Amino acid sequence: MFKKITVSIVCLAAFACTNEKPQKETNSSETITVQLKDVQTQLTYCYSCHNPKSESHDAILAPPFVAVKKRYMMSYADKEAFVNAVSSFAKNPNQDKALMRGAIGQYGMMVPAPFTEEQLKQVATYLFENEIEAPAWFDEHEKQMHGQMGMGQGKQQSGSN
Repeated sequence: MFKKITVSIVCLAAFACTNEKPQKETNSSETITVQLKDVQTQLTYCYSCHNPKSESHDAILAPPFVAVKKRYMMSYADKEAFVNAVSSFAKNPNQDKALMRGAIGQYGMMVPAPFTEEQLKQVATYLFENEIEAPAWFDEHEKQMHGQMGMGQGKQQSGSN
């Protein structure tokens, strides 16, 4: 319980500490390329829990974005489907939409992200289009949890990611 309270406080503090306003997209097309400057405020908030600089799997408050991207790419390799699935989950996280059930078991259900649908799609587009930084421990953790075959194929076939 203390961890969940801490997560909420850290997440709110990270969001409140930034006074940058997200830039508004001028084109409504799903194929827009999103630059880092367009999503910096949202990523600052998101990284307070999905921190690629965390010291260990036990020190992070949610799965790192590299794991989120990898898991969502397994189900949604198409950009539009990926963006829609990630942004939909972030807007309204629930068990029915969850792909990373093991992460929910470990960290609990995430709180809804406090962003507009457009901002969430910008973050999801950024994740899809860019190489996402992995924590130093990530490769070894993934090998231990999922074996040599990749996520969902190794020891933890019960849906743990």
